[in-house]
Amino acid sequence: MIRRLYAIPLGTVEVDVAKFMAWEPERGERYAGPVAAFLIQTDDGKNVLVDTGLSPDHIEDPECRIPKPDVVVTMTPEDDIRHQLGLIGVRPEDVDIVVMTHFDFDHAGGNRFFPNADFVVQREQYEYAKATPQRCFAEDWDIPGLSYRLLEGDQELLPGIELVTTPGHAPGHQSLIVRGLPNTGTVILTSDAAHSHVEFEEERRDPNADDETARTMLASIRKLKQVRDAENATLLLNHDADHWYSDYRLLPSYYD
Repeated sequence: MIRRLYAIPLGTVEVDVAKFMAWEPERGERYAGPVAAFLIQTDDGKNVLVDTGLSPDHIEDPECRIPKPDVVVTMTPEDDIRHQLGLIGVRPEDVDIVVMTHFDFDHAGGNRFFPNADFVVQREQYEYAKATPQRCFAEDWDIPGLSYRLLEGDQELLPGIELVTTPGHAPGHQSLIVRGLPNTGTVILTSDAAHSHVEFEEERRDPNADDETARTMLASIRKLKQVRDAENATLLLNHDADHWYSDYRLLPSYYD
């Protein structure tokens, strides 16, 4: 059974709306969204981390992965995944599994700190990342000593944790459905299947995407919507600036 779920704040990434969120032009020129990871704790003591946030290289050099002005990273020492986990008494060696939703720099930057964990990722995303080092920076994730278990499609990771493929934002992207929290019920961790509730609820189409990619993104949103509506699930998005600070229970608070 699932005991707790933590939403972990790990800095901020500000982007050029026209290039990265063109489906929401009402945002203006810039959109600053949170960077997030999630920790799921089970009754039998397992710690399952979902993504690892930004590399701490960004603290000294915010342009170490992508230059300004397209992307502007804000990261402090307190936004390091190790620091945040330490606030609730979890050490890197206490993490049993790391689920990678995808290998973008703001999701895989802390992978190096969990060499003892079993990393789980969709095979399609793993192969895509290998082929696109200009997007999925190898220094964040393709590191000797890290072990990746490659999956093919939707499947149960552990009782109460289902991995579901939600491609569109990236090939092989995956989201999580967490079931069985005693007071919260079902929680959907969308990752980047949608960046905001506006995109999710209104099914906004990316005008910069080709037709096939746009259809794939929409199908992924609708796939998650079916679960949300059927199970009255709580929806947690990684970059949801509108609700992150006002509505999400951020670590050290939690969903139970």
